[in-house]
Amino acid sequence: MKREEEKKRAFSLYQEGAFQASLDLCTVLARDEKDQSLDVLAATNLFSLGALEEAEARFRDLALLTPDSSYVHSYLGKVLAAAGNEEATAEYIEAVRLDPENQEGLRAYGAYLAGKNDTAGAVPVLSQLVRLSGREEDVKTLASMLLEQGNGAVALDLYARYPPAGDWYMYIEALMATDDQVEALRVAEQAYRKTGEQRYLHQYLSALAVVDQSRALTEYAVYADEEADPAIRFDYLLLLRSKGDLEGALSVATALVASAGAPVYHLVRAELLAALDRKDEAEAAFVAVIKQELSSMEDPETLDLLIRRYREFLMVRYDQQTVLVRFRAVIGDGADVVSLLAMAALYTSLDDPVEARSWYYRAYRADFLNGGLLYAEFLIGTGDQRECEKVVLYLLGTLTRVADLERVAAVVLDQRYGMYRLPRLLEKLIACCEASLHLLSSAGRELCAVAFLVSATDAFEAGQYPRCKECCLRGLDLMPGHPRSLQPGDFFALLVRCKEESLADTPVLGEQRAPEVQVVDQAGPEESGPDLDLDPVEEQVVAFLRTHTRAEEQDLRTLLGTRRVSGIVNRLIRKAAAAGVEIIAKQGVGENGEIYEYVGR
Repeated sequence: MKREEEKKRAFSLYQEGAFQASLDLCTVLARDEKDQSLDVLAATNLFSLGALEEAEARFRDLALLTPDSSYVHSYLGKVLAAAGNEEATAEYIEAVRLDPENQEGLRAYGAYLAGKNDTAGAVPVLSQLVRLSGREEDVKTLASMLLEQGNGAVALDLYARYPPAGDWYMYIEALMATDDQVEALRVAEQAYRKTGEQRYLHQYLSALAVVDQSRALTEYAVYADEEADPAIRFDYLLLLRSKGDLEGALSVATALVASAGAPVYHLVRAELLAALDRKDEAEAAFVAVIKQELSSMEDPETLDLLIRRYREFLMVRYDQQTVLVRFRAVIGDGADVVSLLAMAALYTSLDDPVEARSWYYRAYRADFLNGGLLYAEFLIGTGDQRECEKVVLYLLGTLTRVADLERVAAVVLDQRYGMYRLPRLLEKLIACCEASLHLLSSAGRELCAVAFLVSATDAFEAGQYPRCKECCLRGLDLMPGHPRSLQPGDFFALLVRCKEESLADTPVLGEQRAPEVQVVDQAGPEESGPDLDLDPVEEQVVAFLRTHTRAEEQDLRTLLGTRRVSGIVNRLIRKAAAAGVEIIAKQGVGENGEIYEYVGR
């Protein structure tokens, strides 16, 4: 009886937020008798305490013992997500597959997808959650995703079924998205009068600016004081600028810069000074904010925008030599990729491709991904397909993050560049995507499906009808439920043409086809990279298994001194698959964890 009371106390301590005390009690109780519920609680406490590595190891052990537990897979997903490990996607998928009514699992997975801006994946997950819970917070999250998709009408229908009980923000956003500004104005004003919250004031003034600009100017002048939300003051500035009151807009911008200081406010102030023909003041404002951002490097994307606008400012006011001197004086000889790409873009604008190529190559060496993608775009734009293919193949062979793979895929499949017309590049991209299928976002799956459609089209034009059908079917299978641009009909039309043209329409489903991907070693920025780009830990695993042929998870934990063996092996398997080879295979689960076998040559 005492043990049961202590067990209840451990759970109560967790509910009260006393995670360390709960963990300590779980540890004491576990010495006397093994209890899986306490093991789960202990792992959950570790996660709550921020001990992510230990929590991951505990939950991985639990997942091996209870592979059908939706809760365990869901919490393992949370741990991996908190650690920035993209394998969280696979764990969340497994959790909701095992129990589609696990509300906490659905909520965590939906939040994870929303945080990654994967709206196509988040909407069906959150829709299921709302059907089960009906909670206002869940409705709000779903509405925000629908609005991100541009589905304002669907979001409004959602609120017709689940009227807001105390939070009207997303409902007002849905009204504004469907151009019902009058109703949005009424509800926002009512919400602001009731709560006094600045977010409702912001919505009220935004709607008013659409309904009645003259009245909006008067209202903004009243509310957009120094105590107001900077977003409200910024909207006031933009409204003044749109009405041609540049001096008034500059006055608001100057006050905003003094109190808030966000780089975009500095940018707008500099552009207002330029529009008022106060050239020297405008340039000083540009230079000050660029140097500030260069020193901090907190937001490279905003810095890139600032530098681009400054370059445009110089180009319309000075001759080329003066532009070059002034621009270099600000950017300097920085070795960071932002500065190097800025110089490359400047020389491109000055129509000097030789110098531009030199700077793009330096950016590639400084940051193989961010510099390499723009270098590849430059190369394909200047007709150097061979070097472009070489660079992108190197990128695909060295990437370790799925998000980066999706970035590269988006560039390769972009019609503006046409890199997908390079056969080896397309094949390598498909191989890399297939090796990471369980981790791809909805956008990534759609990109992979597009790659299959391109490959199917190429096969059709070459008269390779079985290959065309296979690519169509695989692409259809990969398509997310809510694609952005690709449609099932794109594949169906090609399948019909394929069957009509084929002299011997042989089935492809169920056939064991040898992989057609040829992996070609490509040079990196300076020299050829390794085939799999294994890190020292992964090389240690391969060497151990090559020597011993087979090992259990506990053997590798002892060898490596870490409990994160499963993640290391999974990463190694993905790298090998992306290169079209197989080195390690999983052979089930033994007493000491997963069993791994060396299957390489």
